[in-house]
Amino acid sequence: AEFHWIICKAANNSFLERVATSVQVLGRASRGITSHLPGVLEQSLRDHKRIVTALAARDSEQAATAMKSHLWNVRDAYNRNRSDAENYVAADSEAS
Repeated sequence: AEFHWIICKAANNSFLERVATSVQVLGRASRGITSHLPGVLEQSLRDHKRIVTALAARDSEQAATAMKSHLWNVRDAYNRNRSDAENYVAADSEAS
């Protein structure tokens, strides 16, 4: 979550900050589920490195491509492991 907020602040874009703040709850919920899926944390770390590299190079096209790839990777991992993710959500709901 801190990684995402740092990017928003570094962009110095008040609109982006407002959008990020409004979707922060959804992102936290998504990470709570997907971080338990096999390989997601490792892939996300690789994705985050690509995003940072593109941002540091001020390559907006590469940054956008890296971000889209990251979102697709998380989505694909969720879809491949949907039953595990749904079981995690159900167990977490029961624990609450």
